[in-house]
Amino acid sequence: MIKTIIFDYDGVVKKSQKLSLDIIDLYKISIEEYEKNFTRLKPIIEKFDKNLVTEEKFWIEFSEALGKVMPEKCGEKAKKMYKDKFVFFPEVIELIEKLKIEGFRLSILSNMFPYQAEIIKKINGCSLFDDLFFSCERGLKKPDLEFYELVAREMNVRPQECLFIDDKEENLLPAEKLGMKTVLAKNQEQIVKDVWAIIKAENKI
Repeated sequence: MIKTIIFDYDGVVKKSQKLSLDIIDLYKISIEEYEKNFTRLKPIIEKFDKNLVTEEKFWIEFSEALGKVMPEKCGEKAKKMYKDKFVFFPEVIELIEKLKIEGFRLSILSNMFPYQAEIIKKINGCSLFDDLFFSCERGLKKPDLEFYELVAREMNVRPQECLFIDDKEENLLPAEKLGMKTVLAKNQEQIVKDVWAIIKAENKI
């Protein structure tokens, strides 16, 4: 029986905002240049996802790995980009509201930079959820299996009682390994349809 619905954030609850596109704007580089350097950038991004470095240190290390001078007021500009491009998926928000009325426990499980989590909280972007599992606040990152185990443990539910929605297949695999039901998010209509289908099947509605 499904008791808890767990949502990824970017790409599920709100329109996906690719870091690569923001970086291209900030540093005035091409997508090819960003991708060419991604192997060096990835571990730095992962450290910031887990809040293992300060924001200032992140941008310094990121600029060095990219081989570029750090743009003026880089952090401020990145925050503004994230906030200015913040667009909710209305059909998913409506789904969340209905699930809440139906009594389901609702959680967020998302890889998140500290400043992104700060912005989301400031605009009440997570007010409908009961539990928040942001990588930057937990020191863990999807698809680390330990992160999913932490979610089930803290919510005091069995993985089999959880439904997890994410727009990246690699992030669904650990959830499925634990026994969670999953939905690969492709578009709003499909998310809503698949979530209700699983709930009806599992809860014998």
